[in-house]
Amino acid sequence: MYRQNRLQGGASEFINTVGQAYVSDAVELIDDPHAYVILRADWASYQFGARRYNRFNLRPAVRLSYRTEFGRFALLYKRGVLRPSADEQNPEIDYISEFEQTVGNTSLGAELSDQLVFAYGRPVGSAYLSFNASASETRDMIVGVLANSYNLSTYENAARCRAGRLSASYRQPFFDYRFNVSGTLFAGWEEYIVLPRFVPKSQNQGNSGFSFGGYLDVSYDTESNWEFSLYGSYESRDVSFASTLYDTPIYGGEVAKGFLDASLRIALSVGGSYPNRRHTIYHLKGVQQVAFAWPAGMTTQFSLTWRFGHKFRMREAGEALENEDIRMKL
Repeated sequence: MYRQNRLQGGASEFINTVGQAYVSDAVELIDDPHAYVILRADWASYQFGARRYNRFNLRPAVRLSYRTEFGRFALLYKRGVLRPSADEQNPEIDYISEFEQTVGNTSLGAELSDQLVFAYGRPVGSAYLSFNASASETRDMIVGVLANSYNLSTYENAARCRAGRLSASYRQPFFDYRFNVSGTLFAGWEEYIVLPRFVPKSQNQGNSGFSFGGYLDVSYDTESNWEFSLYGSYESRDVSFASTLYDTPIYGGEVAKGFLDASLRIALSVGGSYPNRRHTIYHLKGVQQVAFAWPAGMTTQFSLTWRFGHKFRMREAGEALENEDIRMKL
């Protein structure tokens, strides 16, 4: 895989080149145990005017699975990378006001993460029950820090994150799989830590917190190509490096009808949250800021989809290539 992005700003040109090579293999161990291994090596080249440098990452992924009469067990390990954006590396000052300027860091490295997941699933009659437990660590997180003054900030690989999550899911079909009910419950813990050498310059003090929630989905498909679905979800809080978001329950539904042997699909969907007020707490150094927001209480969407042409079989080998690895500035 080879990819190159070019960004022109004033007299400077930013060139970002990413290449990736990988080898994968599936191995059957003895009778039932299976192992799937992907070994990825990727490199990134950055050029900002006369400044240029290269980065190399080795990213293995291993999945072991074993099926018994009690269900299927699986263990997954993978290493991920998230590269900085052009804005975070731009050496030119972004002048917002005399009290607020930002400058990029051309020496900024990528965020690296390691994740370990244990999964278990088994059928229970016509239903299916599954459990997941995961632990992850992200190193060299890209965060904003103060530069030479309180008015000028830049970016550094100045933090790390540790997270753990437990979840349980249940799916139950009825009426020859036309009526389906599925639900998930989860709980997790996240901790964001500022590296000691960056504490004097960091704008934030880190953050940590516990969260829990769930998701419920009910759907029904008729023999006359009508589709009905209802869903609802809730998460107690969304913890990030600089803030904690307290959201409200989200709900919605959809009614759809298929025509012409399902080639034409017309759908009407509605969704929203109640109560429609959410608040965010920003954990700044020496200051705690609270922001309230009142998003739209209800949204309605109408869609018309027409499918034509032939269906081609997808190649699964391409799934090993992860191109969503560049941080985008919102």
